[in-house]
Order: sequence, then C-alpha cells, then structure tokens
Amino acid sequence: MEGNSSTENYIKLCKICDLNVHKYLCPRCGIEYCSVDCYKSEKHSECSESFYRGCVEEELRFNEKDPETRKKMLEILQRMHEEHANDMEEIEELAQQELDSDDDEEVPDLSDRLQNIDLDDADSVWAALTDGEKQEFETLLRNGEMEKLLPPWKPWWSYRADTKLVEDLSKTSKAFDYKQNCPRIKDIKHYNEISKVPPAECVKNNILNVLHAYAFSALYFNGDHHNFPKEAISILIELSNNLRENEVFIQADLAIESVSQQAINCRSLVVDSENIVATKNALTCILQGPEDSNKYFYVKAAFSDLHQLFSKCIESSKLKNTSRSTSNEFSKRFPDHGAISATDIPRNKLKLYLKKIEYYLSWVESYGSNLYT
Repeated sequence: MEGNSSTENYIKLCKICDLNVHKYLCPRCGIEYCSVDCYKSEKHSECSESFYRGCVEEELRFNEKDPETRKKMLEILQRMHEEHANDMEEIEELAQQELDSDDDEEVPDLSDRLQNIDLDDADSVWAALTDGEKQEFETLLRNGEMEKLLPPWKPWWSYRADTKLVEDLSKTSKAFDYKQNCPRIKDIKHYNEISKVPPAECVKNNILNVLHAYAFSALYFNGDHHNFPKEAISILIELSNNLRENEVFIQADLAIESVSQQAINCRSLVVDSENIVATKNALTCILQGPEDSNKYFYVKAAFSDLHQLFSKCIESSKLKNTSRSTSNEFSKRFPDHGAISATDIPRNKLKLYLKKIEYYLSWVESYGSNLYT
C-alpha cells in the first residue's frame, strides 16, 4: 500500500490537459505536456507559436545561401503570420457583432419603464434601471454626490413681493402666483365657532414651536415630505414639544430654541449649524409672509400643509400593507436607504394631533395679527 501511494505521488500529469501522464517538457517555458495536441493547444499557443517562429527564423539563417530553401521557409513564415492575423480578425469581428447586437437592443425611456411601477418600492425601481444607470447611481453614492439626483427646491415661503411707492399694475398677478405656489389653504371654522373661551396668550408661542418644527421637516426632506408622510410626521413630533408633550411656552424665543435643541439631540437626524440657521431663516420668511397686506398668509399655508400631511398619514393607516416586489436587491445593496426612523403612531393619536392643527389654523385665521405683537 505504501509503495502504491508513493508511486501515485511520483506520477505527474500533463499540465495542459490534466488527464494523461506527462512525457515531454516545453523547451521554452518548461511546462510538462503529454502530446503534440497539448503542445499546440490554446493554453500553450503563445509559447508554441513563438517557438515555431524561432525555429523557422533559425532555419532561414542557416540556409540563407540556398534560394530554394529560403523561399520555402519564407512561405511557411508568411502562412503562419496570415493564420494568426485571420484568427485575430475573427475574434475582433465576433466582438464587434456582440457590441452591435447590444446597440440594436433599444432601451425604453426611464419614464416608460417606471410607468406601472410603485415608486415607493425602491426594489422595483432598482430592477427597472439599466446596468449603466445603476452604476451611475452607485458612483454618485460613493462620491457623496447624491444631491445631484435631487433637483434644487425653492421653498414657497421664499417669495416676497417688493415694496413699491407706486402701485404696480401686476400686483394682482403676483398675488395669484404666490398663492398658486403655496399649499392650498384649508377652509376652517372661525375660532368663535369652535371655542367659547378666549385663547390664552401663550397660544401664539406654541404655534411658533410647531411652525419651526414644520419648517425643519420640510427642509430636511427637500420639499418632498408628502412622499414620506410617516417619516416627516415622526420628525415633526420629535422636534415639537408642544405637539408631543403638550408643553406650554411662555416666551416666543424659548418656543423656537426648543426645536433647535431637540434637532441637535435627536439621534436619527444629521444636523449641523447650517440646518439650524436655514430653519430659523425659513421661520422668519414664513412669519413675514408674501407681502405686508397679507402678512400671515404663509402661516396659514404652513398649517394647511400640516393638515394635509396628518390627513394623509391617517388615511394610509387604514390600508393594509401592500405586497412588495420579491426582488430586494436595492435593500440588500443599500440597507440604510430608509435611515430616518419612522415611529408607528396610533391612529387615534394622529387624530388628536390633527385636531390641534385645526385649532391652531382657526386661531391664525381669527387672531393671526397677534403673532406679531
């Protein structure tokens, strides 16, 4: 048994076919092979062709004085060259045919490919992209240039009509423009119709707290908060102590600063000084309004937008979870694409939040001028 084992270990197979016992060594590269077929095989073609070429060239040198022999050697060498050239042309032709076949496959426009796809289902959207589009997305992600995928959002509250000494004939069209760009104002009952008790002085400060949290949430989602109502409301409630805990603010500056501190301390948010400054500037613009004659229009627009957001979230809570795509390639590749934590808020609690939004909206409609006193 030991003898057979040592014999088996001693036997070396052909390094080209790995089937037969080797018999020869290549004089150029030293590889062990078993037959002429293996020597001429594709695995060894680079070495064998150069070896044959070398032999022919050496033969030419030895027989350079014999014209007939030299002529035959030149013909052999030329034939070898032509065969090699024909092989290369065939390879290039096959490669070009493959490229041409790829070009012939017309890829539909992205809008057509996404026509019947749920855009909230990241895996389905990912599956509809071409390899080139996926590669471009991953390159932007690696380079930290994801903002290039997002069109710049100009908040509706950033418009401010110029103050002019002479009445501008286009004033009516300007007013129409900013009203069209804003969230639709929610029709609400007058404050006296919903409460017989005069509002407390602190209501305006509580409104500032909610308004500041709203501005942060809208900016954080680049104006796309209605496509992520659950996440946007989670952030809003996290930042507004008045909504979350019914905290009452005696001073306006404390109500505003409270939101900034909550944002900084929130673990699920990435917040820097630019976010804080941008949110405070947004609050200032909302409070200033589009023009002096309609000063708290943007405040009403903001609470109307909040009303739509909470209503959408309440409506979606009725629906059962819809089936998702069986392909979860995007989720596996980018597990943190839904990094913002979305708390499951009970439907009855969402309704209570909505009632408070309606109360504030009614207050603004009736007492909006008190915000500036």
